[in-house]
Amino acid sequence: MQRKYISASRVARFLYCPFTLELEEAGYEPREQYIPAIAEGTALHTAFRYVWQGADLEEAIDLSAGYTSLLYGQPFDEKIRKALEARLRAIPDYLYTARATEVRVEADIPDSEYAVFGYVDVIFDDKIVDLKAVSRSKSELPSTYLIQAQIYLYATGLPKAVYCMINEKGQVAEFEVKKAPPEVIEEMLRYFIQSMGQAYRPPSGLVGFACDKCAFRYACPFVSVVKGEDDLLR
Repeated sequence: MQRKYISASRVARFLYCPFTLELEEAGYEPREQYIPAIAEGTALHTAFRYVWQGADLEEAIDLSAGYTSLLYGQPFDEKIRKALEARLRAIPDYLYTARATEVRVEADIPDSEYAVFGYVDVIFDDKIVDLKAVSRSKSELPSTYLIQAQIYLYATGLPKAVYCMINEKGQVAEFEVKKAPPEVIEEMLRYFIQSMGQAYRPPSGLVGFACDKCAFRYACPFVSVVKGEDDLLR
C-alpha cells in the first residue's frame, strides 16, 4: 500500500486552528506576509547552516542576508544584521558539532495508510533541538510547538526535545519537552486523519492563535471575531 504523507506542522496547525486548512482546501492560496520576526527566523536558520558547513560568521551573515532579502523582497538592514550576529554567537557551541541539520523524520501511523513527517533543525545525542528567533523572551512554548515536538519525538523515538529561543540581544531561553506516551500521539494523529475525512471539522479554540502571522488571514472570516477587526485585509 502506498503511503500518504501528512506533515507535523499541518497536524499542529489543524489542531490549533482548523480554519486555515478549510480555506486552503476551498482554493485560497496562502499569502505569506513579510513579518520581521519570520524573516529573522529564516535568516537565523540559513546562517546557522552556513556556519555548520564551515563558513565563518561574517560570510554566513552575508549569505543569509542575500537569501533572506531575495526571498521576502525586503532589505536586510543593519538592525536585523546585528540581531542575527547576536543570535549566531548565542547558539550553544555543541549544535555546530551536530552530524546533520534540517533532518527529515517520519513515522507510519498505525492502522492507517498515512505516515507523518517533519523537519527538525538538529538531532544531537538523545534529543531534538529546534532554533527559534524571537522578538522577546518567552515564558512558555506556543501550543503548536508543543504539538510538533511530540510528533517529532514519536517519529524518532527520542526521549526529549529542546526549543532554543534566542532574542535579538542574544539572550537564550531553552524549553524542554519530554516525550508523551506513543498511544497519546497516535490517538491525536488518528483524530486528525478522521477529521480530514469529514465534511464538518470541529474547531479547536478561536482565541489566542497567531492570526497576524497566518498566510490565510486575508480570507479568514473569523479574524474579525477573534481580533475585533473590521478590515480583514489590513
